[in-house]
Amino acid sequence: MSDIYIKRDHNLDQEHIRDLAEQLASDIQARVGGSYRWEGDNRMHFKHVGVDGKIDYDESQISVEVVLGFLMKGLKGMLEREIHDHLDDHLNT
Repeated sequence: MSDIYIKRDHNLDQEHIRDLAEQLASDIQARVGGSYRWEGDNRMHFKHVGVDGKIDYDESQISVEVVLGFLMKGLKGMLEREIHDHLDDHLNT
């Protein structure tokens, strides 16, 4: 079960929504460390000790799902706010 699940509509083309996913994963990496990689064309997976998540998107929606380990649960509120802020700043819905 996810600790953080955020789903938003978007009106971006494929190139821009992919860039948004990449920027978001990079921001998460900068905050908690770890690495990220593409899994196919529409899924970004990021992982660090205590953080496992994915960003999925299609032509109209983007979703972010994060599972936090016990020691990382204290970062939930901060990480969730940053994801919302990032999406708010970059989506024109």
